[in-house]
Amino acid sequence: MFTGQPVVVAGWDDIERRWPAVAADLQALGHSRITTLPMRLREETIGGLSLFHDHPVPARDAYLAQSLASMAAISLLQQRAIADGIPLNGQLHQALESHHRIQQAKQSITARLSISPEDAFRLLRDAARHSRQRVRQGRRLGESWWGC
Repeated sequence: MFTGQPVVVAGWDDIERRWPAVAADLQALGHSRITTLPMRLREETIGGLSLFHDHPVPARDAYLAQSLASMAAISLLQQRAIADGIPLNGQLHQALESHHRIQQAKQSITARLSISPEDAFRLLRDAARHSRQRVRQGRRLGESWWGC
């Protein structure tokens, strides 16, 4: 469903032309009509809800089916947003933890060596490069290099 518009297919010839892979199964079940409604939220169409039937779908039933398709789309898009947000939350949490560790190491080095926070960060960064560790390992670097 690329247009985001409902598709109504009536008759075996039309079904076989549009969906040859499933036409035989539909004929075996006795369905001679298919109505496919877009699953969308605003401008984003994520799929379609297909209704298999033998008679034209009354307008109120089509409206109800479209409402169900829209609710399903909203649910799927919300689930996708939640799933996409979980890794982001984890990354933000890691970034905050790393920042906190670096700040603690800078404070320890500043106090221990009586230098500015900028100089402490430079020492920490240089130590990380020299030992091929990440600066966020700050506390361990500080302990191993300066006993902080």
